[in-house]
Amino acid sequence: MASASTIAALQKMFKTVYMGRDLSNQAKRKTTAYDMVRKLDDFYGADIKFPFNYALPVSVSPNFQTAQATPLASKFDNWVLTTRKTLYGFLTISAEAMKASQKDIGAFLRLRQKETNEILAYMKMVLGGHAFWGDGAGNLAQISAVTGSNPSTDITVAQNDVIKFHLNQRLVFATTRTGGTVKASVYSVTALNRQSGVINILRTSGAGAGTDPAVSDYVYLEGAYDAMPYGVSAFIPATDPGVSGVPTTLLGMLRTDDPVMKSGWRGTWQGSIEESAKRLASTMGQYFDSTNTVLWLSNYNWFRLEQELTAQGRKVIDATATQVFGSPALRLLTPEGDIAVVADSYCPNDTGFFLNMDAMEVHHMDNLIHVVDDDGLGLLRQTADDGVEIRFRSWSENMIQRPFNCGRFPIV
Repeated sequence: MASASTIAALQKMFKTVYMGRDLSNQAKRKTTAYDMVRKLDDFYGADIKFPFNYALPVSVSPNFQTAQATPLASKFDNWVLTTRKTLYGFLTISAEAMKASQKDIGAFLRLRQKETNEILAYMKMVLGGHAFWGDGAGNLAQISAVTGSNPSTDITVAQNDVIKFHLNQRLVFATTRTGGTVKASVYSVTALNRQSGVINILRTSGAGAGTDPAVSDYVYLEGAYDAMPYGVSAFIPATDPGVSGVPTTLLGMLRTDDPVMKSGWRGTWQGSIEESAKRLASTMGQYFDSTNTVLWLSNYNWFRLEQELTAQGRKVIDATATQVFGSPALRLLTPEGDIAVVADSYCPNDTGFFLNMDAMEVHHMDNLIHVVDDDGLGLLRQTADDGVEIRFRSWSENMIQRPFNCGRFPIV
């Protein structure tokens, strides 16, 4: 005969046991490269100018009359930061929920503190992960496949780009990566597979012919089209300025008269990451500063390089760089000396970057990400609900003052 006194029968007598384990948000990701860039709270006034002296007075000759007849001056230009790129975040918290979580007896976490910390973390991931490696266009990924029918649709993006996507994000789409317009429909992320790259999205507004996502469309956060800070790919583009849509002018400086000095070096694929990196370093020659330069790779390409070096018996872990970056660093021998190789999860999977970390800066006004309290109030009472609203804001722009100390090469 079955027992009468069972857990099911006496369910209300039993407690729910929660293990005291990791309560941190599992969606948070490191922004390894961005964390190492200098942050300067100096973006005040009308603009910031960065002088760029890039040519010598070459009016010399063994012949006196020739030298005298053709006097020349050095060439001088400047970058100009005029526009602060904004990023906003909002929290709305129920007053009851906030009060109910204030004591240990009520909750594991203080709700206001938890939500504040996590929106700050996400804003930093947008600035330091997504935007830092881009060129200001704001595209998260490009669609390779579309399945299902609207309003619920599945889109597929590259696996390396899924790190930029999160549940409940509001997304828009465009056929032209930059310089065009976005489609009318707005979608929300309802599910995502971080290995296959399949993202389920649900249309929340907009409809009609040509407004929904299609294969080869580019994906953006709502409001981010051509509105993000300039990142590494703006200062060190894949082609010379003026070629393949790369702007000839950046931050007020015309770059076509000396594209390497003003937009960095571009290497070629040599059949392996090691050979490609060493070839580019040799091409850069004395412009390559091994003391301050880091080779940044995606996680997958760091693994590939580690396998290449292991197969040749030349794998060396740079203990000092590992401690500095908080991430395993390989040591790569180049003609200009040893450099550290570090992985960044947001680094493009098709490119390796030589970045002189001493030449990179983030200029911002007020704290890089700050609570909006212009009226002296960090909390605003909601008018339509019994709760509070907290606003977060960032005013910033990135800068690479000496592009000629940096370079990139394609990875196949």
